[in-house]
Amino acid sequence: MEKKNPFLSMIERAKPLNNKTIVFPEGEDQRVADAVKMLVENNSCKVVVLGDTEAVRKVMDRTTLSKVNFVDTCVETEKSKFYAEQLYELRKAKGLTIEQATELVKVPIYYGSMMVKLGDADGMVAGAVLHSADVMRPAFQIIKQRKDIVKASSCFIMEIPEGKDLGENGFMVFADCAVNQYPNAEELASIALASRDSAKFLCGIEPRIAMLSYSSAATKTDDEVILREKEAIRLFKEKDSETLIEGEMQADCAILPETAKRKFPNGKLNGKANVLIFPDINAGNIGYKLVQHFTGVRAVGPIIQGLNKPVNDLSRSATAEEIYLTAIITLLQTQQN
Repeated sequence: MEKKNPFLSMIERAKPLNNKTIVFPEGEDQRVADAVKMLVENNSCKVVVLGDTEAVRKVMDRTTLSKVNFVDTCVETEKSKFYAEQLYELRKAKGLTIEQATELVKVPIYYGSMMVKLGDADGMVAGAVLHSADVMRPAFQIIKQRKDIVKASSCFIMEIPEGKDLGENGFMVFADCAVNQYPNAEELASIALASRDSAKFLCGIEPRIAMLSYSSAATKTDDEVILREKEAIRLFKEKDSETLIEGEMQADCAILPETAKRKFPNGKLNGKANVLIFPDINAGNIGYKLVQHFTGVRAVGPIIQGLNKPVNDLSRSATAEEIYLTAIITLLQTQQN
């Protein structure tokens, strides 16, 4: 029997968005080239590829390259001059000079960020080669966080294998595994709210949120971590009293009904959480990687939540298919805000 792919629903929903443009600033990477080929062959979207001319030609076949817009950012053009001027205007209050702006737009990730900022692209996917910090820095500097949220965050969309009674419709959402190092209570609540939206809009599931910790429903404690999570849940409920959220709880309590009966007997999640909120980036990043590599679960992301326009990071171990799926999610995000 053919394995079901829960991402097919996302791919179908993204089909009407094939007039949107996604920019890839790492065009010299073979996995990116293969992902771009998938997008082109499926007529998923318009594609802009950035990189060194000769290096891109080595990894991308001629047919694919003929169907994308390719830009060598080291070659100065009227467009690059315009981007430099606009970047200077955006960052001059922070001390950026026009000379520095001119050099920065030669860097593909900055050029791509300016494309998204100024509407020449609808979203960007990067991180196959670059460190997360190098992807997110220009995104936060140029595209910036939405004003209606406390803090931008990230999530991973985890594809659950068939036969596992976990998550919903083949998905679970893990957050925040890539952006916020040590979130306070207000930031944790913001992460949970954004992840609620990602679960609904991207995965098409009704979120059931567990706030993860090393303990389950501690009644008496002065532990800062547990107090922070309890406060985060209170703040979440002030904004959304309808969505089911519980904690603090251990991971097994969140996903195993029998364990939940013992550790959280008066709860409503009953071991059926499909959105897991980790207490900090250490737990989140370690947790998703262990799940991914011990079980073979596909992890797509980190999906950035809360920017004015979509920019999504990649794990540097991402496969071409995961890069392709991240682009599909980016397309969907163009409609989310």
